[in-house]
Amino acid sequence: MKLKTAALAAVSVAALVACGGGGDPLLVASTNATVAVAAPAAAAVVNTPFTFASGVPDLGTTAATTVQFTNSAATPAFSIASGGNTATGTTTFGSCIFVISASTFPAGSRLAQG
Repeated sequence: MKLKTAALAAVSVAALVACGGGGDPLLVASTNATVAVAAPAAAAVVNTPFTFASGVPDLGTTAATTVQFTNSAATPAFSIASGGNTATGTTTFGSCIFVISASTFPAGSRLAQG
């Protein structure tokens, strides 16, 4: 089960990178992809910060943005930090689905709570 969960964490990082693109229309996948990931690769993803120097337009950030998956549970926790603000919550796999349970981002931001 840990390998499957870790594999999902690795896929979510790939999905986050794929989310960036600024200005691209939001699309919905018709099916879910299943990707096998070896345990060493999955372990390298969990608790490893990924920093995007120019921000992530689809998350509404333009300053350096750091994304980190903080565990490998069935619904992994995440944290996103940018411009002195932080959002935390859980990740549902599909395509960049983040449920933000706490945030210091201002109201109206894509990373605000809710």
